Amino acid sequence: MVKRHITEQTIIFFSILKWTGLAVFIGAIVGFAIHFFIIAVDGSSAYMLTVTNHIWLLPIGLILSNILVTKFAPDAKGHGTEKVIEAIHKKNGRIE
Repeated sequence: MVKRHITEQTIIFFSILKWTGLAVFIGAIVGFAIHFFIIAVDGSSAYMLTVTNHIWLLPIGLILSNILVTKFAPDAKGHGTEKVIEAIHKKNGRIE
């Protein structure tokens, strides 16, 4: 009876070690990804501070993307969150 109790404690101990190791590993990966993302955001915002005359590109990009979607992918019109919810509830998760 005592030996079985020690075996269960050993299994629990190694299980805790396994999950702690996995949590540390995944935490390190996510930490590095966030670090590089913050560096990219900082670099792009520093670049945008140097570029002052190109703010007019935003509406042009919006109009151009609208034209591209309307001309080359007319079936993409109207697909959004409400279409996904409708597909899940009424069409067994299928979106055209």
